[in-house]
Amino acid sequence: MLTSFWFLILYTIKGATTMKKILIYTYEVLRSIVFLAIGLLTLNFIQQKIIRYVDNIWLMILVLIGDLMILSVIYNQFISKQKLSSAVRTIMIFAALSLIISANILGGIYN
Repeated sequence: MLTSFWFLILYTIKGATTMKKILIYTYEVLRSIVFLAIGLLTLNFIQQKIIRYVDNIWLMILVLIGDLMILSVIYNQFISKQKLSSAVRTIMIFAALSLIISANILGGIYN
């Protein structure tokens, strides 16, 4: 069921009609997710190292600025280039926010 749902998403968003296109788009999405996760964890690690030398208020401001920068990069690189409805864009923005929050939590746990 999950596989058919994934194919439906790719068909709706990308117009993938053949199995070859579906596999290519799946590879692109998975590659983007892996690079995005590596980038988020790296940036969060750097933020956590800087945060150790800063007060609590500046810490919150620094994390917020970093998260907004990450969200703007995600929006510009992944979301705005797609021809999507506003509902799908909103869902993708919330998914990106949850990814960023998860990276912040993981960075806090590992440091």
